[in-house]
Amino acid sequence: MTREQLIKHWNEIKAFKEGKEIEMRENGKDWSINKNPMFANEFEYRIKPEPKLIPFDFSDAEFLIGKAVKRKDGSKYVQLIHQVEVEYIFLGKGQIKFDHFLDSCIFLDGSACGKIKQ
Repeated sequence: MTREQLIKHWNEIKAFKEGKEIEMRENGKDWSINKNPMFANEFEYRIKPEPKLIPFDFSDAEFLIGKAVKRKDGSKYVQLIHQVEVEYIFLGKGQIKFDHFLDSCIFLDGSACGKIKQ
């Protein structure tokens, strides 16, 4: 590897060293995971993007109703989702907007109260 290759791919090399997945593509084709990147100049490399979480929306109502959640702030109570409307999720006696739900709540298994952007 030349000095120029090292400099060109430095961020990806560092990420690979830290255990992150590296993707590669040739001539603008689709990105694919490369388990053993060579960091050759004729290829493009990138750190595999992390999935982006977005808030649930009304189309997720069937999935949400009946689920139990807790607050991220460590509050010692659990609430059930009993109703979903266009702008709000109803928990216990209160309501919360979808974006605030993503920011402030988690499901009991620790998973995020949002969905991966497709």
